[in-house]
Amino acid sequence: MSKTILALTAAAIMAAISPITLNAQTRVDSGPNTMRPAAALQVRGMRADQYVKKSAMSDLFEIEASKLALQRTENPDVKAFAQRMVDDHTQSTQKLQGLLQSASIGATPPTALDRAHQRMLEQLQNASAKQFDRLYMQMQVKGHQAALKVQQGYSRHGDSDQLKSFASDARSMVQDHLNEARQILRGLDRHRAG
Repeated sequence: MSKTILALTAAAIMAAISPITLNAQTRVDSGPNTMRPAAALQVRGMRADQYVKKSAMSDLFEIEASKLALQRTENPDVKAFAQRMVDDHTQSTQKLQGLLQSASIGATPPTALDRAHQRMLEQLQNASAKQFDRLYMQMQVKGHQAALKVQQGYSRHGDSDQLKSFASDARSMVQDHLNEARQILRGLDRHRAG
């Protein structure tokens, strides 16, 4: 896979899942930690409805991409990971929907992928058998990195106590998924290099 396609994929994932944009008063210092302050500041301004949209969209993409992976992959590690993504993100979606109903939070989760996530799913659908596992796992790593920032930030700075608690619980799930995705991707890279 070309570096250009990988860069575009990473950019699409980060644009689709990244926290809300910075306001005009936000200053980001230059230097090695440039991204860390920006990410923290971005989440501080996130409202409950924005958090619900980002969290639910992440779940929806994970479920759809992972269902496709279950159909396409022959790698047992990727297959087991994909099944875990379907199970865990389906459960997360159900928990969020129940919370929104019981707490009367005025936010509605999306029921269909937005354009950016739909394009990523199409990339997976169009990937060759040889490219699929690596592309899927790269998307999983990037997507879970972005989702982790959202969950961490909202659990600290959110405007709804009920959703902050949900984000705190989701944070540990997302971190576990990220760790596993990185491990599987490293294994795919070692196999490819060998």
